Amino acid sequence: MVAMSGQAAAPAFRDFGARVAEAQRLLRESIVRAGLQRDSHRHVLEATDSVIGLFPELVEHLEATRQPVRDEDMRQAVAQGISDHAWRLVQAMSVRNILLVAGMLVMALLIGGGVGYWLHGPAEVIVGVRAGPEKCDDRPDGSRLCWIPIYERMPTASR
Repeated sequence: MVAMSGQAAAPAFRDFGARVAEAQRLLRESIVRAGLQRDSHRHVLEATDSVIGLFPELVEHLEATRQPVRDEDMRQAVAQGISDHAWRLVQAMSVRNILLVAGMLVMALLIGGGVGYWLHGPAEVIVGVRAGPEKCDDRPDGSRLCWIPIYERMPTASR
């Protein structure tokens, strides 16, 4: 940061004040040129002109109240900021760790399933072959029992 003497800042401030006055003048002229003397948008431009007019006072106030920060105040502010936000860092790390563990668990399950399938092979699937049409029997209690006959052992070829 470069320290400026009061004499060096004064011309720049006067130049700033002149630029603010020029901006206000241009806003007033634009209201007239655009024919907005009776338009509702004129109020917005006049309010902008008023706000721009406050800039020199704001700069004067900031210059008058500027004070160097003491080292002890800076240390205290940094320590307070760290203590206020340290829990967010811990929370973010905790969420990251949970996501990493969950991802590793999913990968372990996928790898375990793949290795198990590769070592054991596919599970045997028993598929029945229909041996004939569906059969139904009437029961003595009035119910009806139906089933599909399935070959347990395929017939041998008779050639």
